[in-house]
Amino acid sequence: MIVPSRLPHLADDEIHLWPMRLASCNENAGHAVLPWLGAYLGVSPADLRLGHGPFGKPALEGEHSRLSFSWSHTGEVALLGVAWELPELGVDIERDRPRPRLLDIAGRYFAVGETAWLAAQPPEDRQAAFLRLWTAKEAVLKAHGQGLSYGLHRVGFTWSGGPAASGFEGELAPASRWSLAEPAIGPGLHAHVAWSDAQRARRVLLPGGGEPLARMPV
Repeated sequence: MIVPSRLPHLADDEIHLWPMRLASCNENAGHAVLPWLGAYLGVSPADLRLGHGPFGKPALEGEHSRLSFSWSHTGEVALLGVAWELPELGVDIERDRPRPRLLDIAGRYFAVGETAWLAAQPPEDRQAAFLRLWTAKEAVLKAHGQGLSYGLHRVGFTWSGGPAASGFEGELAPASRWSLAEPAIGPGLHAHVAWSDAQRARRVLLPGGGEPLARMPV
């Protein structure tokens, strides 16, 4: 997706989400993201310096570090989230494709109660439920920065029309400090954005299309 000639104003209480298609599924994340970040900052992508947090999470350095971002892709479809001064911001996107061993995957990586809940779902609903749960977990872990190595089972969810936090362990606790939104990205796609901000409430918007999403405390 080509960066629009003029991006909308990003308010201090907003998170902007941009679904996009990559030129190829192997496109370098920095190559695709930097033009968007530069457009928000009003600078050339060449002026930006990317660094990494203690667990490898990418972040802008120096005078441009006020712009926070998170990036995820599944095949040729990607999702970029941007916000001002929101280091704990994470997005995740997954394509709806057959996963015949999803209960085995859940049994290996999810909490015991989550796996039992998935196994009790009708077979025709199980895959979508798995992907909605997976993207919620990954969005939180990407926001934290450590990713999957932290442990998917340590980010606990129950189900109330969608994933709802039931107990986070370790540095992620308490679950009440996190917010979660599930944007409607497009058919056959599942995505979540997660963030933690003790200073202000945030609104999630899809400036390129779709309806604004209200902040949903988890």
